Amino acid sequence: YIQCTTWRDKKQVVFLSSNTVGYSDGMTVRRNSRGKRQRDEFPGPRAQRDYVRYFNAVDRNDRDSADWSTSIRTIRYYIRIFCWALDRVVHTLYVVVCYLAKSGIGIVEWSKYLSKNSGRYDFQVDLAIAIINYAIALEWDGVSHPRPRWMRQSSFIPCECGVFFFC
Repeated sequence: YIQCTTWRDKKQVVFLSSNTVGYSDGMTVRRNSRGKRQRDEFPGPRAQRDYVRYFNAVDRNDRDSADWSTSIRTIRYYIRIFCWALDRVVHTLYVVVCYLAKSGIGIVEWSKYLSKNSGRYDFQVDLAIAIINYAIALEWDGVSHPRPRWMRQSSFIPCECGVFFFC
């Protein structure tokens, strides 16, 4: 289930949550009021409590979408939605791979993605190369003719590195 909750704090806030769905019976939020030393309690939604607990993750996600977007400018809304969803999937995959690398689970080479300078960039480039290689492997064995229509038809030098079909 997904719940959309609107709430008036200092300004209008809308939460879209799948974590806490249902009526927020008895949930309170403490806020400072003008002219009072003690904080007052106000009723608040469950999603606000989760946001306060995990807001750093939300801010990191927003920052990631600003820095590493695959979006293109278009008037077609469905392409923008697809690019947004692709951004979030790639970000989630990156977070999972980094978590596994920190925990010592998975491939040893994943530890290079923990670098603060080029880790995210290296991850995105390696992911793109892996997806391209997978797509080529589905359509072509690397030797036979004809090649798929979407591939370059002129000759190229086969690569023996084992990472790419050609260089």
